[in-house]
Amino acid sequence: NMFAKIQNDYASKLNVTIGGEFKAAFQSALRQQREFWNSQQNYNHVVNNGLGHPRANRSIAIVLGDRPVRITLLRA
Repeated sequence: NMFAKIQNDYASKLNVTIGGEFKAAFQSALRQQREFWNSQQNYNHVVNNGLGHPRANRSIAIVLGDRPVRITLLRA
């Protein structure tokens, strides 16, 4: 489709990957999640008698979106 061609042309000219900002954001969120839970484990070991954090099995929610899903699906 023409929109995809325009996107690819811009991406080539700017030397970027389409969706690269979402990949970087996702990797950053995962890294922050790991760092947070590692710090909580160290804290719990010292303060909470090693019982662990009560919400340790919950991961953070990562939402990557720049427009309503309906529009994305219509464009696909």
